[in-house]
Amino acid sequence: MSKIRKIFLSLFLLVVGFLLGAGLVFVYFQFGPNRQPPESPTPETKMTKTGLLGRGLFFEYPEGWHLSFDGLNTAKREPYQGYDVLYIGSRPVSLSIMGYGCDFVFYLENSFEDPENEFDRVLEYERTKGKNELIDYKEEAIPSQDFGKIYHLTGMSQPSEMYESLKIEKYLFITSDEEPLNRTIIVAELVFDRDDKSPVLGEIIASFEECDETVEECLGESQ
Repeated sequence: MSKIRKIFLSLFLLVVGFLLGAGLVFVYFQFGPNRQPPESPTPETKMTKTGLLGRGLFFEYPEGWHLSFDGLNTAKREPYQGYDVLYIGSRPVSLSIMGYGCDFVFYLENSFEDPENEFDRVLEYERTKGKNELIDYKEEAIPSQDFGKIYHLTGMSQPSEMYESLKIEKYLFITSDEEPLNRTIIVAELVFDRDDKSPVLGEIIASFEECDETVEECLGESQ
């Protein structure tokens, strides 16, 4: 072996040894017995207020998120055929492909002669579907000053060869307008539990309120 090759080999072994040593030091300080896992940042979600004009409903959603409202009674999903649809998402939402990109879907409709009967129909549909299809189905009736009760349905979907079990979550409630035709049925759904958006949906639902003042006055209540 020539002298130059010996020198090259010595330098190569020196570099490898240095890298191995540095790697061991890094692993020790990252995963050693006294090392605590880093805490995930949990910044408070800043909310902004908006309204559903013509329905007297106002709610808050995360600032910077996107809303898309399809008010042409185009919902096709059973049992909400003919309902209006509101899509809410942390990313831009496409109405052309049925709210692609959204995190939450809201089905809304009024103009029912017997809104209580219609609400009972959709609640029983979702209740039966949950009991028959979901794992660990649960139902909770949350007292609400504005809406009487807000029904909260949760469970896990059945896993398949292609999809893992996903969290299913829905809220159902009806507004309290004295005029039956003006009472709005609202059903909100979690669309895939990306990045645990469930708490955000809960915040949005909790912020819903009826307001019969001017739009400016209703929006100004939280400012």
